Amino acid sequence: MVSEAFFGTVAGRLAQEIHDEFLVCKICFESYTNPKCLACLHTFCASCIELTYNKYTDYKDFTCPLCRKRTQLPLGGVKRLPDNFLISGLTELVMRQRTSSNSSSSITLTSVPNPRGPGDGLDSGRHSSTLLGEEYDSVQQLPRLVKRGATFGECEICAQVGGRDRGKSSEPTSKPVNQSDGGHRSSSAHLSTAPQATSKCLDCNKLLCADCVQRHRDTRVTKDHATFDLQSGRDIECKEHPGEPVRFYCDECSACICVLCTFNEHREHEVTSFGEAVSSMRATLSNTVGQVQQRMLSCQLRLSAVGEVAELVQNLERQIRETTEQFIELVS
Repeated sequence: MVSEAFFGTVAGRLAQEIHDEFLVCKICFESYTNPKCLACLHTFCASCIELTYNKYTDYKDFTCPLCRKRTQLPLGGVKRLPDNFLISGLTELVMRQRTSSNSSSSITLTSVPNPRGPGDGLDSGRHSSTLLGEEYDSVQQLPRLVKRGATFGECEICAQVGGRDRGKSSEPTSKPVNQSDGGHRSSSAHLSTAPQATSKCLDCNKLLCADCVQRHRDTRVTKDHATFDLQSGRDIECKEHPGEPVRFYCDECSACICVLCTFNEHREHEVTSFGEAVSSMRATLSNTVGQVQQRMLSCQLRLSAVGEVAELVQNLERQIRETTEQFIELVS
């Protein structure tokens, strides 16, 4: 029984990681629905492509929000774009694993309070075990759920895969029913133990703790994702589209922009991802720092020379005074 729970938890965590890394549309940030592949090989929901195309595009080409490469839509429109069967298959596999994990009462991947009230036939103290927070409308709502109080909220990755138990020996997180309390589970047993978030990933739209930030940077798929510190990045929202985080850098305007900006005023501009912009600017800044250091050294040498000249002038003035006094004494 313990072995089944152990393997069920590991499989559930693996399914969660596969979902977060590969099965989330970068436009709606939800699980793929009818995934369509563009010419650049990036994949988005058919409905997301259709909505974005109809709202922000006035010609036949669709510009990829991630790499800015254009894809000419076929005569049949978005529905004629090639299907990404690999993504569809993975999504189906993860959903089956989620169903299997949820059917086991001894496995809890994400502990979230049950929003249903008493009287719906469910225990009011019960907590839901899901991969995507099914009790809520979408994954987009999760950041709003954790942003309470004076802190930024909990790490969403740790909360989804079992808080601090991630990477440790997996034991059933649901405690046995306590007979002394009338068969109800203690709600405190399911309180989230996920660490507080310190950063946010703009590509995943997830709150991250310090450990998950490091994992993000060490993982090949997410090492180029743009993350920012929550303490110093409160104004990361796009100034033109409130509520939408900036994700790209416009070289022409020297400004950080969001996805919506790439379809409007910056549509014809040269736009790069944060990672590319940072790499480019890092080289430029490195050269600038080197030049500044050379100038500082030159200034220090000149200041030293000025100091020596000032000392020489003072010595000459003293000698002139002494000589003048000697001549005055001789004359008098």
